[in-house]
Amino acid sequence: MNDRSGRNDPCPCGSGKKYKRCCLGKEPLTPLPTKAQSRAVTLASENQPFHALPSCKSAPEPAARPRDEWDDWYDRYSDSDSAAKVNMLRTLLVESHPPQLYRDIEFVSLVLDLWRDLGPNAEQKSLVFLEEMLASRPDVFNLGAEWFVRRMAYAYVKAGRERDIARVLPCLLDEAHETDDPLFDLIDLIRLAGLREESRALTFAAIKQSKHAQLTPWAIDELIEFAVFFLYQEAIETGCTGKATADLRSQLARIQCDPTEERLSAMLAHRSGIADQRIELEDLLGRDEPAGFNLYLLSLDFGRWLTMERRMSPLVADTMRHFVCVCLVEMRQESDRNPLVLRQQRLDKYLAQLLGFMSVMHLRAVATLVGMRHFWNFLAAMNVIDEGEHRRAKRICDDLWSQMHRALGDTAPDYAFLNRYF
Repeated sequence: MNDRSGRNDPCPCGSGKKYKRCCLGKEPLTPLPTKAQSRAVTLASENQPFHALPSCKSAPEPAARPRDEWDDWYDRYSDSDSAAKVNMLRTLLVESHPPQLYRDIEFVSLVLDLWRDLGPNAEQKSLVFLEEMLASRPDVFNLGAEWFVRRMAYAYVKAGRERDIARVLPCLLDEAHETDDPLFDLIDLIRLAGLREESRALTFAAIKQSKHAQLTPWAIDELIEFAVFFLYQEAIETGCTGKATADLRSQLARIQCDPTEERLSAMLAHRSGIADQRIELEDLLGRDEPAGFNLYLLSLDFGRWLTMERRMSPLVADTMRHFVCVCLVEMRQESDRNPLVLRQQRLDKYLAQLLGFMSVMHLRAVATLVGMRHFWNFLAAMNVIDEGEHRRAKRICDDLWSQMHRALGDTAPDYAFLNRYF
């Protein structure tokens, strides 16, 4: 057995466990030579051939290496029932240990996995535990803050307690906070729940954190797109005056968003509903830059239509229209001339990526499909597509809606609040 395995490396025995939780302390040890032996071997090697090495007594076999006490704790935890596991975790929260210990025993993963095994009212029990941890041990809570807040936010939305999300966000708003994968899913959830102030605070905090976070360009672009909604909306609410437009330009520059005057005016007009020209199918054909920007303007018209015709809040409507716009761009291929022809295989593939086993964007998949169904209703209402294409698109979305709910399985209730928009 390789005696150089790190404590957190896979165990060389092939069990699939970490070395520290499997064979560490159990493997036979090779006795170390005493100083006398070492010196004898050195002298012999200098003066005599190998066969003439002097004999010496074997060193006493050292005591077996003791296993780490936290390896023993983990073994006891693994063998316990769910109630005992909760008690063991609560005990750790009462005790004072350095943060490294909670990392070594993968405390965040233990807590996130536990709620699935708590039986009846599992989600409520998990929520109570997370609330206790946030109140009593914020230092430990912060080790997995985005994962924990995300789990709590879903529980609050399902229970009709959306406003309680505001109480658990402060730990994510500090400029020094390190953003993690679940941040974008959490922002999606808060936006789709219609929590404007909470969404604004989290979005602008994430933009500040991006200065030191290792975010990909698309992630930064998306944060800027989310922030842009608030800035444009505030300008619209003040009447799009000259001062409001100048303030908008200044605030956009602060988040590294610098559209031309022509584009800024066009986006403001389409967001506010005062555009003097509708986007027609001919404006979208081809692959040049104007066609792409016109598709974006059409999505802004769609967002306003959702607010006016479907009575969605502006925040929810903008979230839906953004998801639809991203989906249309992702599905489009070089050979396509018309971006408004819905191809089921491409939509299915795009949604499947969001629903992947390792993805934390399942909510976005559901919301995107809801938005796509509304989008084709919007296109029909605007006479951009004919009735035949409208019926075909609606059938595709309805078929995928049924398939998606089967794919979500036991997690489907997490996204049931979106049914009100379908």
